[in-house]
Amino acid sequence: MLVPLIAVIKQIDVVHVANPPDFLIPIISWLKLFGKQFAFDIHDLSIETFKGKSASKTLLGKAVEPFLKALELLSIQLADVIITTNRSIFDHVRRQTPDKRIYVVRNSNALLFNGIKDINKSQRTGVVNIGYFGVLADDEAAGLDYYAKTKRKAVRVDDRDQLIEEYTNMTALIDPSRIVVQEMIGGGPRNLYSYVTFFDGQRSLGGMTARRLRQHPMDFGHATTYAESVDVPEIAELGDRLLRKMQYWGVAEVEFMKDEKTNVYKFIEVNGRFWGWHTLARAAGINFPQIVYNFMHGVGSSVSSPVIGVKWIRAITDIPTVAKEMICGRLSLQDYIGTIRGKKEFAVFSIRDPLPSFVELVIWPYLWVKRGF
Repeated sequence: MLVPLIAVIKQIDVVHVANPPDFLIPIISWLKLFGKQFAFDIHDLSIETFKGKSASKTLLGKAVEPFLKALELLSIQLADVIITTNRSIFDHVRRQTPDKRIYVVRNSNALLFNGIKDINKSQRTGVVNIGYFGVLADDEAAGLDYYAKTKRKAVRVDDRDQLIEEYTNMTALIDPSRIVVQEMIGGGPRNLYSYVTFFDGQRSLGGMTARRLRQHPMDFGHATTYAESVDVPEIAELGDRLLRKMQYWGVAEVEFMKDEKTNVYKFIEVNGRFWGWHTLARAAGINFPQIVYNFMHGVGSSVSSPVIGVKWIRAITDIPTVAKEMICGRLSLQDYIGTIRGKKEFAVFSIRDPLPSFVELVIWPYLWVKRGF
């Protein structure tokens, strides 16, 4: 709870609080005594998020629902301005507080501000200090019905009968219109590549390509466990063409799978956010936070070519993944040793700050049960 203290010491004028959970604003509402204001950023309705969890069906879960509604209403009443991500949440909030200032704010591909100087200044000091305080809900509670009920991200089928069987099972849980059937590209994560960049609507101001050699689970992964910087100019060119056509502004990860049959890189998706293994870029010489900061302040960045062969490892998930692959005969000890030679960037461990990795190790049994490590 250092954020309230920082808000006072650093003279932050507006504290931007995202939900869920909805108890953050009530906890720090005493900051209003110091003239601080709150922007309540409602990403999800907590009661709907909670209903996506199996615990909501229990007797205790039903008792929690009124408490969640009360916290939501209290946060809305304490907020000075409310930001919602879509019209349905806007309408929900408006029904509870007709007079409150409420806005719908979406991410945009258009360039709205060339720099901080273009944003309205406060009359008092010429600068508006905004503090952000919030957490993100996990994917299991984000309304992903099929995944929440089965813990399966995707299903592989190898013949017509299996396809019919799995399709029948899915339609019993979700609407058929939400089912997508795709051709599966072979090779698994060894053919999974990403182009990451900061794009200004017309060009890349810095970027690199990487191969995500291991993930968990290995077939349809939830998260990367091992990635390495590589030189694949084809996907950088494809990614730039796509982002330019979109007039995209901001950081982006553009994913591709290499089809070994045709030797063609096939587009998967664009993630318009920082990705889990983003520190690989910094270790390879591409400092995205610095690039973004310089751009927003109108300062040019001199970005060198990324170092090739740098490894990123999240040990707590990569080690079990490697063990499973070795047991199944899909990875040899010699090949594994080859992947960890050279410069490495660990996801959590740092000799300068070992506490986070210690905490991660302590909660590892919970992560194993909850998410399959």
